[in-house]
Amino acid sequence: MDFERTNPIERDAYKNFDDSSELQSDIRFDQVETRLLRQQQDDEYLQCLREDQEREQRKTQKLLDIEKLLANLCLDEEEHQKKKEEFVKMKEPMLLAIEEELSKLCLEKHERDRQKEQLDKMRKEKAPRIPVEPPAGLPELAHLAIRLPNGERIMRRFRHTDKLKDVFDFIFCYPNAPDWFDISVPLPRRDLHCEGSTVSLLEAGLVGKHALIPKRLRLTTDTTALTLRTTPSEEGLDNRRDAC
Repeated sequence: MDFERTNPIERDAYKNFDDSSELQSDIRFDQVETRLLRQQQDDEYLQCLREDQEREQRKTQKLLDIEKLLANLCLDEEEHQKKKEEFVKMKEPMLLAIEEELSKLCLEKHERDRQKEQLDKMRKEKAPRIPVEPPAGLPELAHLAIRLPNGERIMRRFRHTDKLKDVFDFIFCYPNAPDWFDISVPLPRRDLHCEGSTVSLLEAGLVGKHALIPKRLRLTTDTTALTLRTTPSEEGLDNRRDAC
């Protein structure tokens, strides 16, 4: 339509219609993004709750077993002594098991501290290599709304020629971001993996506005695969289970 030949009232009407359509599109975009994030957070919460309940049940059962043994101690001295000796024999392996568990926990803490130092070092090395955010209004930009697992929302612009790896590195270096993750794109629904992060954002289909949701990777048995999925240029991190 030739807007120069329309009167001012018609031009304002068309402008208001375009603004309203864009506002409705942004509202639907935020609603879908929020619903997907809430579902992801609910799934993680229920998984952690089940694990906590199972641990508590195991502890309760151990206490019940000990209480049952104590209740069965006979008043007869000889029988009482016999039961006492049995209890001592049973307690010794329990104490050994507790010591082994404490030792295991100490080793795990040491390993977590070591891996945290490595991750901090990697973030310091990667941060300066992340492309500078281009000014708004330039053509061929990707406007990304990144929703972290803790609910924080980050708005970031990238050029179409920037690499998918740059997006992974930007999220990886951001405070409160997960250490190991893939990226979920709600619309259209698909997952992005760091193995293919050398492609450009244009090749990855990230043009215009997109919502990105980093999905925490909870467990892997392949050290190399885990390292590549999150930090494609680094090596040397060992296996770990990411706590809830």
